[in-house]
Amino acid sequence: KGATLGYRRPQAACLTHPKREIMKFLSGAIFLSVTLLFHSGTSLAVDPSDVRQPITLNPQEYSFLLSEIRGHLDAIGAAQQAISTGDLETARKAMLDRGTGRVKFPLPGRPPSFGHKTTDAWRAMAGAMHKSFDEVAEGIANKESAAQIMGRTAKLMSYCAGCHASYRLVAAP
Repeated sequence: KGATLGYRRPQAACLTHPKREIMKFLSGAIFLSVTLLFHSGTSLAVDPSDVRQPITLNPQEYSFLLSEIRGHLDAIGAAQQAISTGDLETARKAMLDRGTGRVKFPLPGRPPSFGHKTTDAWRAMAGAMHKSFDEVAEGIANKESAAQIMGRTAKLMSYCAGCHASYRLVAAP
């Protein structure tokens, strides 16, 4: 009967597993981040209704920032994959790799001019995001419930969404 179409395992075996709940949440969070990433890039014509603050970057700065953003998404994906296999230590390390311990200067690959292009508000948001990576790692280390880890991850993702909603990248002339 297990090989027939429409077979379902008992509800208790498939809906209450905390790792599955975390996976569902993180999958949605990653989808949201990637969607926001693709809708926040540069374009040839600026939409006059786009009220996001422009951040004008040269090609090296632009490449650096996109690499950082992809690294954040990769860390969330790595943590998601690790949690799905029960490897909580790898998940914790993936989050810590993007936490406040990572933000040491000079950051490898960071153009010296990059810091002058960002605002105090942007730096505050970025700092809070890195702290939030630490908080997710802490929740994983403390073996918090799926709901608690999802809550911490939702807070982390709110910084990603907030940044993409507040800023737009512009190619330097």
